[in-house]
Amino acid sequence: MKLKRMNVYILFESIHFLLSAEKRLRELGKEFELRPNPAELNSACGMCAIINEEELKEVEHEILKNFKDSDYSLYIREKNTFKVLKKRRIQH
Repeated sequence: MKLKRMNVYILFESIHFLLSAEKRLRELGKEFELRPNPAELNSACGMCAIINEEELKEVEHEILKNFKDSDYSLYIREKNTFKVLKKRRIQH
């Protein structure tokens, strides 16, 4: 059995948003990891959820649609670099 590669990083603006997403990921039976942000990425929360790329569309539809654009950012890890999929929009 081939293990799924966890390579999509969801960074949240607050621990509240991270815990809310964690709860929904568990309810939906999604495979994910919670970890400190990689050194290359930054968010106020300091933690991120990591999912595999194949789950991204469903996670966006079922979970992230409930957050504002200012609440999270999405990155994909490709080899040793991170590519921005959705950058958190800072509200003034």
